[in-house]
Amino acid sequence: MIRRHPEVVRRHARDGRLPAEKIGRVWFFRRERLAEAGYNQFANGTTVQPPAASPEGSSPATPLLEAARLLSESHDMEEAAVFTLAGAIELRDALHSRTREHAELAERFAQHLGLDAGRCRRAQYAALLQDLGKLSLPDSLIKKRGRLDAEERALLMTHPVVAADLLRKFKPLEDLAPLVRSHHEWFNGEGYPDGLRGETIPLETRAISIVNAFFNVTFDLPHKSENTIEEGLDEMLRFSGINLDPELTAAFVRMCREAASNQAPWYRHMLQALLTSEPVAAPSGPKDILSLADSQELRIIYRIAQEMTAVLDLSTLLNRIVNIIRDVMGYYMVSILLPAEKSGELRVGAHSGYEADITDKTIPLGQGITGWVFTHGAPQIIPDVRKDGRYIVLDDKVRSELAFPLISRGRVVGVLNTESEQPDSFSEADVALMSAVNSQLASCLEVAQLHDTLKREASHDPLTRLYNRRLFLERIDEEIARAEGGGEHFSVLFLDVNELKRINDTYGHLAGDALLREVSNALMDAVRGEDVVARYGGDEFVVLLPATGAAAAARVAQRISEGIARHRFMAGRELLELPGVSLGVATFPDDGASAEQLLSSADATLYQHKRRAS
Repeated sequence: MIRRHPEVVRRHARDGRLPAEKIGRVWFFRRERLAEAGYNQFANGTTVQPPAASPEGSSPATPLLEAARLLSESHDMEEAAVFTLAGAIELRDALHSRTREHAELAERFAQHLGLDAGRCRRAQYAALLQDLGKLSLPDSLIKKRGRLDAEERALLMTHPVVAADLLRKFKPLEDLAPLVRSHHEWFNGEGYPDGLRGETIPLETRAISIVNAFFNVTFDLPHKSENTIEEGLDEMLRFSGINLDPELTAAFVRMCREAASNQAPWYRHMLQALLTSEPVAAPSGPKDILSLADSQELRIIYRIAQEMTAVLDLSTLLNRIVNIIRDVMGYYMVSILLPAEKSGELRVGAHSGYEADITDKTIPLGQGITGWVFTHGAPQIIPDVRKDGRYIVLDDKVRSELAFPLISRGRVVGVLNTESEQPDSFSEADVALMSAVNSQLASCLEVAQLHDTLKREASHDPLTRLYNRRLFLERIDEEIARAEGGGEHFSVLFLDVNELKRINDTYGHLAGDALLREVSNALMDAVRGEDVVARYGGDEFVVLLPATGAAAAARVAQRISEGIARHRFMAGRELLELPGVSLGVATFPDDGASAEQLLSSADATLYQHKRRAS
């Protein structure tokens, strides 16, 4: 006989490796698995009666009975936890329902499908706990009469996720988490929260969905008759392939019809309960079966909410939003336009489906269909863009367009634009969908824009709009790491604006500010797109030149000096030449191996030139 430590037996019981089931005080074992479990001496028996306790504990059945006891305790604890949570759910009047009947029928259907005892039990428990997440919802939402608005439906949509998170925190029930999380998924992929499709939805959950649908079309009706069940089964067959698994639906219908034909006791009891039942209270509360449009709307809202909690970077968020809308709605092209930094323009913040990269393309306010929508704050459906003179061509294949203003707190913050290759592709239904997601989308954009602004303010100089010292030092460290890895060079320019104090003393500090802004413009005109220009402080500027050796950096310095000589700035009413700059150059790794060393070397070169010039 193999003896095992009780904790090992406990783990085997919990993992299902000990093949025991308890009925009353008798334990039943699957004979073929006893040897696998290490209890060979009992492989010829099928039942074990608990013997009288042995003072010495020397009974040869002790390890097996201890394992059976532990398994019984594990199941009892699991069942107690499930029924306690189910009782908490039923305490809320607005959620009072036939949860127990759902669970019993779900378990019976699982048995009919040939699932093992463990999976049947999971189906029963998941049916009991499927509304666990609604305990986190406010009473005002649960008890609301009439249609929920977009925000309320988005909140309702979180309850499967909340329930799954709770169940994962309780070890004995953690295997129920994926079943409860997916109980609002549709077989065709239009459900929520994850948009699972077909057999990616757990089998137990698909069975529970069929049971839920059965109660919706039978017990929840205001008027019932002897024909209600048969009529309900016919209706369920019409839903198969949409929200219900067609094969499982057919199996459920066969089970019910066979039971009706054979007058099975459970079926007679169910029919009697149906004929004497009343509709569930508060039918005007949140509905569990949603229309296709509702499902699309909720999936968009929920997925945007998920992105909002994970991403605050504006560019990343915009790209994910257009992909979500294009994916869920099946639109050909989707883009979002936002106010550009330059006043009076819209820019394409993100797009999906366009052949060309139109990111950052700008459109004057009031021009084009999107410009008109932003200015007037009203949606536009264009059946044929070729017949609308406002249309600005971004893709020759486009035939129809829908542009919708994104409005937050009474202010237009952007335009959601979608286009199609087919004429007359959009209708008022699309406008209604966008209206439903507008609030969530607009507020999401507004928060991301605010975050982007704050991030920009933290990394940019407020006067010149160049990068500030902190970000420039970060970029140098990144460039050092890259150059060390590839054995490359890069250079740094250090600039000092001449005569800034004289300009301030003579013309005032506003003139000095104008001088610094014009120097920044001259610098940006003289460098490449990959170069990094920053205001280091006061009258000092720095330029990072990636992959640039000393000779090439000297040529850039010369180009900057010549460019600055051509620029002018306003000092009061006078148009003055820029007084010029002093420059120093340092190259990695010859002049330094760190940001501090490079800047110190460039600064020293700058003052050498300054002394020579003076």
